[in-house]
Amino acid sequence: MEPEQPAVHGGEQEQHQQRSAGEAEELRWFSALEQAFPALYSRLRNLISEYAHDIHPDLDSAGYVLLVQIRHRGPIRAVQLVELINIDKSAISRQVRLLLDLKLIERQSDPNDSRASLLIPTEEGARRVDQLQIARLRRFQATFPHIAELLESLLTERTAEGDSQ
Repeated sequence: MEPEQPAVHGGEQEQHQQRSAGEAEELRWFSALEQAFPALYSRLRNLISEYAHDIHPDLDSAGYVLLVQIRHRGPIRAVQLVELINIDKSAISRQVRLLLDLKLIERQSDPNDSRASLLIPTEEGARRVDQLQIARLRRFQATFPHIAELLESLLTERTAEGDSQ
Protein backbone atom coordinates (compact mmCIF):
# COMPACT_ATOMS: atom_id res chain seq x y z
CA MET A 1 0.00 0.00 0.00
CA GLU A 2 1.41 3.41 -1.04
CA PRO A 3 1.69 6.22 1.50
CA GLU A 4 -0.92 8.89 1.15
CA GLN A 5 0.31 12.10 -0.52
CA PRO A 6 -0.75 15.37 1.10
CA ALA A 7 -3.42 17.16 -0.84
CA VAL A 8 -2.46 20.45 -2.47
CA HIS A 9 -5.36 22.89 -2.58
CA GLY A 10 -6.12 26.10 -4.46
CA GLY A 11 -3.39 28.71 -3.94
CA GLU A 12 -0.94 26.14 -2.61
CA GLN A 13 -1.12 24.18 -5.88
CA GLU A 14 -0.54 27.33 -7.93
CA GLN A 15 2.44 28.28 -5.76
CA HIS A 16 3.81 24.75 -6.14
CA GLN A 17 3.53 24.99 -9.96
CA GLN A 18 5.24 28.42 -10.01
CA ARG A 19 8.04 27.16 -7.84
CA SER A 20 8.43 24.17 -10.12
CA ALA A 21 8.55 26.41 -13.20
CA GLY A 22 11.18 28.59 -11.52
CA GLU A 23 13.19 25.56 -10.49
CA ALA A 24 12.86 24.17 -14.01
CA GLU A 25 14.28 27.43 -15.43
CA GLU A 26 17.17 27.36 -12.96
CA LEU A 27 17.88 23.75 -13.82
CA ARG A 28 17.70 24.53 -17.55
CA TRP A 29 20.55 27.09 -17.48
CA PHE A 30 22.55 25.03 -14.96
CA SER A 31 22.19 21.91 -17.07
CA ALA A 32 23.33 23.85 -20.15
CA LEU A 33 26.35 25.06 -18.18
CA GLU A 34 27.23 21.53 -17.08
CA GLN A 35 26.86 20.29 -20.64
CA ALA A 36 29.29 22.99 -21.80
CA PHE A 37 32.04 21.82 -19.40
CA PRO A 38 33.38 19.01 -21.64
CA ALA A 39 33.67 21.41 -24.59
CA LEU A 40 35.37 24.03 -22.41
CA TYR A 41 37.73 21.42 -20.98
CA SER A 42 38.60 20.17 -24.46
CA ARG A 43 39.19 23.71 -25.74
CA LEU A 44 41.39 24.50 -22.75
CA ARG A 45 43.46 21.35 -23.31
CA ASN A 46 43.88 22.29 -26.98
CA LEU A 47 44.91 25.85 -26.08
CA ILE A 48 47.49 24.64 -23.57
CA SER A 49 48.87 22.27 -26.19
CA GLU A 50 49.14 25.17 -28.67
CA TYR A 51 50.87 27.32 -26.05
CA ALA A 52 53.33 24.51 -25.35
CA HIS A 53 54.23 24.23 -29.04
CA ASP A 54 54.61 28.02 -29.22
CA ILE A 55 57.27 27.74 -26.50
CA HIS A 56 59.06 24.78 -28.13
CA PRO A 57 57.96 22.16 -30.71
CA ASP A 58 58.98 19.30 -28.40
CA LEU A 59 57.11 20.63 -25.37
CA ASP A 60 53.78 19.04 -24.46
CA SER A 61 50.93 20.50 -22.43
CA ALA A 62 52.11 18.97 -19.12
CA GLY A 63 55.56 20.47 -19.63
CA TYR A 64 54.04 23.85 -20.42
CA VAL A 65 51.95 23.82 -17.23
CA LEU A 66 55.07 22.95 -15.24
CA LEU A 67 57.17 25.63 -16.95
CA VAL A 68 54.60 28.33 -16.22
CA GLN A 69 54.46 27.29 -12.56
CA ILE A 70 58.26 27.31 -12.31
CA ARG A 71 58.37 30.70 -14.02
CA HIS A 72 55.93 32.31 -11.62
CA ARG A 73 56.60 30.35 -8.41
CA GLY A 74 60.29 29.54 -8.72
CA PRO A 75 62.64 28.80 -7.27
CA ILE A 76 60.59 25.75 -6.37
CA ARG A 77 61.25 22.13 -5.45
CA ALA A 78 59.87 19.34 -7.63
CA VAL A 79 57.96 17.95 -4.64
CA GLN A 80 56.13 21.27 -4.33
CA LEU A 81 55.09 20.96 -7.97
CA VAL A 82 53.71 17.48 -7.26
CA GLU A 83 51.49 18.95 -4.54
CA LEU A 84 50.59 22.06 -6.55
CA ILE A 85 49.65 20.39 -9.81
CA ASN A 86 48.45 17.14 -8.27
CA ILE A 87 50.21 14.71 -10.57
CA ASP A 88 52.56 11.89 -9.60
CA LYS A 89 56.29 12.26 -9.01
CA SER A 90 57.29 10.22 -12.03
CA ALA A 91 55.34 12.51 -14.38
CA ILE A 92 56.95 15.57 -12.78
CA SER A 93 60.39 13.94 -13.10
CA ARG A 94 59.86 13.24 -16.82
CA GLN A 95 58.69 16.78 -17.46
CA VAL A 96 61.52 18.32 -15.44
CA ARG A 97 64.02 16.21 -17.44
CA LEU A 98 62.47 17.44 -20.69
CA LEU A 99 62.48 21.09 -19.55
CA LEU A 100 66.14 20.73 -18.52
CA ASP A 101 67.03 19.13 -21.89
CA LEU A 102 65.25 21.98 -23.72
CA LYS A 103 67.20 24.45 -21.56
CA LEU A 104 63.99 26.12 -20.41
CA ILE A 105 64.73 25.49 -16.70
CA GLU A 106 67.77 24.74 -14.59
CA ARG A 107 68.52 23.31 -11.18
CA GLN A 108 70.19 25.17 -8.36
CA SER A 109 71.16 24.00 -4.90
CA ASP A 110 68.63 24.60 -2.16
CA PRO A 111 70.44 26.80 0.38
CA ASN A 112 68.21 25.39 3.14
CA ASP A 113 68.82 21.72 2.31
CA SER A 114 71.98 20.59 0.54
CA ARG A 115 70.29 17.30 -0.45
CA ALA A 116 67.55 19.10 -2.41
CA SER A 117 67.57 21.25 -5.51
CA LEU A 118 65.36 24.07 -6.69
CA LEU A 119 64.00 24.56 -10.18
CA ILE A 120 64.20 27.96 -11.82
CA PRO A 121 63.50 29.11 -15.35
CA THR A 122 66.47 29.91 -17.55
CA GLU A 123 66.56 33.40 -19.05
CA GLU A 124 65.32 31.86 -22.30
CA GLY A 125 62.54 29.91 -20.56
CA ALA A 126 61.34 33.01 -18.70
CA ARG A 127 61.54 35.12 -21.87
CA ARG A 128 59.46 32.64 -23.88
CA VAL A 129 56.76 32.32 -21.20
CA ASP A 130 56.59 36.09 -20.73
CA GLN A 131 56.49 36.73 -24.48
CA LEU A 132 53.68 34.24 -24.99
CA GLN A 133 51.65 35.60 -22.08
CA ILE A 134 52.04 39.19 -23.30
CA ALA A 135 50.92 38.17 -26.80
CA ARG A 136 47.87 36.38 -25.35
CA LEU A 137 47.06 39.41 -23.18
CA ARG A 138 47.20 41.70 -26.24
CA ARG A 139 44.89 39.37 -28.21
CA PHE A 140 42.50 39.27 -25.26
CA GLN A 141 42.49 43.06 -24.98
CA ALA A 142 41.90 43.41 -28.72
CA THR A 143 39.05 40.90 -28.64
CA PHE A 144 37.44 42.32 -25.51
CA PRO A 145 38.48 45.99 -25.41
CA HIS A 146 36.03 46.94 -22.68
CA ILE A 147 36.36 43.84 -20.53
CA ALA A 148 38.04 45.68 -17.63
CA GLU A 149 35.19 48.18 -17.49
CA LEU A 150 32.61 45.40 -17.69
CA LEU A 151 34.26 43.34 -14.96
CA GLU A 152 34.64 46.41 -12.75
CA SER A 153 30.97 47.33 -13.16
CA LEU A 154 29.89 43.76 -12.39
CA LEU A 155 32.10 43.69 -9.33
CA THR A 156 30.77 47.08 -8.17
CA GLU A 157 27.19 45.92 -8.72
CA ARG A 158 27.78 42.68 -6.74
CA THR A 159 29.49 44.61 -3.93
CA ALA A 160 26.58 47.08 -3.74
CA GLU A 161 24.10 44.19 -3.56
CA GLY A 162 26.12 42.62 -0.75
CA ASP A 163 26.23 45.92 1.16
CA SER A 164 22.46 46.37 0.96
CA GLN A 165 21.72 42.90 2.35
